Amino acid sequence: MYESVGTNDHDIHIDDDEPIFESSNFQKAQGRNRRRDCVAFLLMIGFIFLILQCQVDSGPNSGLIHSFSSTYPSLSPSIGSSSIPSPFPNSDLLPVSWTRNDFELVMVRFEETLEDLSWSEPFSRVRTILNQGDLFSVNPKGNVIQVEDKGWDAYAKLTHITSRYDSLANVTFFVQTNINDRSDQMIVDRPSNGESAWSDFFNNDPDFLSYHPTTVHRRVDGGFRMKNCAFTLQDVYNSLGIRYEVSDEWAPGYWVAVGKNKIRSRSLESWEKMRKWTFEDHNCSMRSASCYIERIFVPALKKSDVQL
Repeated sequence: MYESVGTNDHDIHIDDDEPIFESSNFQKAQGRNRRRDCVAFLLMIGFIFLILQCQVDSGPNSGLIHSFSSTYPSLSPSIGSSSIPSPFPNSDLLPVSWTRNDFELVMVRFEETLEDLSWSEPFSRVRTILNQGDLFSVNPKGNVIQVEDKGWDAYAKLTHITSRYDSLANVTFFVQTNINDRSDQMIVDRPSNGESAWSDFFNNDPDFLSYHPTTVHRRVDGGFRMKNCAFTLQDVYNSLGIRYEVSDEWAPGYWVAVGKNKIRSRSLESWEKMRKWTFEDHNCSMRSASCYIERIFVPALKKSDVQL
């Protein structure tokens, strides 16, 4: 097959089926280039393999592979163990005899999909979704309650407490819709590296309290200050009438299971004051306000109004 290309006064014909260059020197050069490229490619593969091997040999608590495994245990192998700890709670954790009065799983949803919350489907009969986002195209099982989109998840959870203060379940398990999305919030079926166990949160004792303390900064820092906020965490303690102690712990993401007696050890007015604080004008974003409340939530549950 030929293609005609016009240039000036001459027509040049190119045969697509035959090489343009016939010199042996050119062919030899091409061969050398191919061999050089192959060698370079193999060297690069070997170098990458060497780096990964060093990461594995350095121990179970370091390296790229461990970091990926500890953050996403369901997606990658667990180094140094024979099995992968499941990130999902087992349906057997919820006794058949328990009703929503015994135990209620409360999650806040903004824009997460039905797939994101599918991990909680085995508990749908005791599940309440506080929806701060658009309506679901198909409503999931259980209770779905529309909540104003303000104050982030702190506002939603505190709204649940204040609206259900006199009709709380024996134990309320506050959770996020996204499960194990941060390395300091890991909850699995068999803890092995600082995680919490799902079984630690399923209880129906009205005096129960269990939470997953952060593995990064376990203690509450009274001098903590959110970016662009003029006040410290201890200022917020004082504003809400809660005594700050250096031994206070907090639970990132509000992964907290708490009995109704613990909640009622603080007055309804106290919880309402905290709820309003999440969306009042502090010259600070509502997200920042929610981060402050996140650090105060557990200490507030441990300290009744009487102790103040």
